[in-house]
Amino acid sequence: MFGRVRRQLFRTNARPVRIAILVLGMHRSGTSSVAGSLIRLGGDAPLHLTPAQPDNNERGFWESSVITDLSDEILSAGGSDWQDWRNFDLDRIDGTVATSMRARARSALLAEFGEARLPVIKDPRMCRLMPFWSSVFRDLKWSVRAVLPLRSPLEVALSLNHRDGIALSWASLIWLRHVLEAEVESRGMPRAVLNWQDFLDDPRGSLGRVGGSLNLTWPRWDGRAFAEIDEYVSRDLRHHRASLAQLRAHPAMNDLVCETYGAMLELVRRANNLRAWRRLNSLRARFENGAGIFDNVIHELQDEVRQLRSTAAEPFELMIPRAAE
Repeated sequence: MFGRVRRQLFRTNARPVRIAILVLGMHRSGTSSVAGSLIRLGGDAPLHLTPAQPDNNERGFWESSVITDLSDEILSAGGSDWQDWRNFDLDRIDGTVATSMRARARSALLAEFGEARLPVIKDPRMCRLMPFWSSVFRDLKWSVRAVLPLRSPLEVALSLNHRDGIALSWASLIWLRHVLEAEVESRGMPRAVLNWQDFLDDPRGSLGRVGGSLNLTWPRWDGRAFAEIDEYVSRDLRHHRASLAQLRAHPAMNDLVCETYGAMLELVRRANNLRAWRRLNSLRARFENGAGIFDNVIHELQDEVRQLRSTAAEPFELMIPRAAE
């Protein structure tokens, strides 16, 4: 129904230009509702959509299962996963493996979007993997623009705790990593920072501002598209609520998280706010210093936990009767 719009709207020297819109946001930050709305405005959906989940995201994720699976592989190859809040270093991946993954990424994008002129690419993992994916977009000569959905870190943490059982303090650090990485890696491209609460309150106004920031005219900017968006986007998407006062007072929300959220809110009205950039640069440096101090300690603790789990499982495995031969 959605996503295979073929319009010759974007041209350079009479040749069509493929413009990829990246939805770069932390998990549980409204990325699905934003991506789904952009697709209803005429953006192109990927071929293989991750199925909706009634108890998780009943209205659809609007992301490519092929691309998210590959992102998970990249993280794993570098000794990480989507729940890791530490810096991801591409150099940890063997050079031959990394080259192969870049080739697979190029093939995946071409297969998922075919001849689409306005691909909408949503994968929260990309926030941490933009150095990898940026090189792939350059290889393909795709023009790239970004939308950064922003949601209160306390609301995100509450949602992750409910869905995955992740501790609130740990979830706040995952939020911090994703937001800081997405912000700095998108500075060189046309972008819009979208306050998710504003989007829920006024989808049409918010999407209009996004289009202006990205210098795009949406292919389906009409009453029918807005009726579809109004039906798709509603306040009941927001299952966890937290005020600014609650965010600042919550013991799991540290100063770095609260200050980063405040600086990102400054970018909602002007995505190239130099004062906010300077604040974010300082916050990112503080975060990296702290992460560097605790990185090895966390690796050691994780190794110990794995060893304890393995040891604890051994007696249980010995008690399981063998099937009759």
